[in-house]
Amino acid sequence: MKRLLAVSLVFMASVASADGVHIGGYLSKISVSGVNGKTQAATLIGTTENQGRRFYPLFIMVEVTAANTIAVAATASVGTNASSYNNVLTASALTGLTSANASLAFVPTLTAIASVSPGTGIFLNVTTGATATTCTLKASVLGYYE
Repeated sequence: MKRLLAVSLVFMASVASADGVHIGGYLSKISVSGVNGKTQAATLIGTTENQGRRFYPLFIMVEVTAANTIAVAATASVGTNASSYNNVLTASALTGLTSANASLAFVPTLTAIASVSPGTGIFLNVTTGATATTCTLKASVLGYYE
């Protein structure tokens, strides 16, 4: 399945919209960059389209875009439920994200959320900041609308 998805993505065109990137009309990416991974805070990744269709998250990607002396990686969750923001992905240690351009992919681990309502904000919540001089993150949620 992973190989089929990867091959399919290679042949699909990407189209940018105000709400994210639509990949071949099937997958959509909602993302934010410039998140301070040292600071415990919730940051809006993006808002789902407000077109009457629900968003089904499939993967969460977290990448370090800038790093300097990361001794301990951050811990973060993803969700729509204020103020915990953990109903898409529970708090997970970003183990291994100690240098620039390193990334991790997560599959949503909760069964309590089947989809996200139209016009709903999805947040990255840094629950434990990284021990670092600099730790800047990019977070993306890939999924589809139906």
